[in-house]
Amino acid sequence: MTVLGVWAHPDDESLLAGGLLAEFARRGCDVVTVTATAGEHGVTDPSGDTPAALATRRTRELDDALTMLGASPAVHLGYGDGSCAEATERLAAHLVGRVIDRIQPDLIVTFDADGVTGHPDHRAVHRWVRSAVVERGDRIPLLGTATEVVWPADGIERLHRIDAFWPGYPNWSHDGDGFGVRLDHDLLECKLAALSCHASQMGRVAEALGPAHFADLAAVECYVAANSQARHHLSQESTALAA
Repeated sequence: MTVLGVWAHPDDESLLAGGLLAEFARRGCDVVTVTATAGEHGVTDPSGDTPAALATRRTRELDDALTMLGASPAVHLGYGDGSCAEATERLAAHLVGRVIDRIQPDLIVTFDADGVTGHPDHRAVHRWVRSAVVERGDRIPLLGTATEVVWPADGIERLHRIDAFWPGYPNWSHDGDGFGVRLDHDLLECKLAALSCHASQMGRVAEALGPAHFADLAAVECYVAANSQARHHLSQESTALAA
């Protein structure tokens, strides 16, 4: 089985779906990750990285995190951080589609339509992936990541303090459609190890939440079926991921 994750920035894969990706990897599946950008305009630390230096750093962090998760090296689409919403969607969907055609995934994981945090890059990547899947007959199961079913409310409140969400998000719009899981011990440890690789970005998140809250947030993941083909995967993965 081959699983494809498509994301906007380095660290999206580990924070939102690290447990799921690690679970597929430990089953022996091929796990392939696409990142639209190198995250060069992400949060900088006191070292004062330039955008170019931060892109290099975050690309290296992504490589290390994917190794922790058991995934293959990332495919880079080369878009500028913060520019995805202005990109030509037809071309971007074509680029995603080329990856789909090359690796022939059995399952695709990406952001849900709201992009989880509301980030325009996240929402744009969802549209690209959705278009690419529809163009191929909508036969590939597509899962979207979400937050509202399982992320701790106090954790979300603390994340708002560091502007981790765009105004109006999370939008709490899935009306019970989301499927939440709590990771088992081994998957959580693997996910935390991957998140630690993304030190340039996750450092401020860990500081804002505190160690206990950070681990509690990492321990839960939520998915929604983005097409009819994905619905049966939700029930299947609940027992695989949960303790």
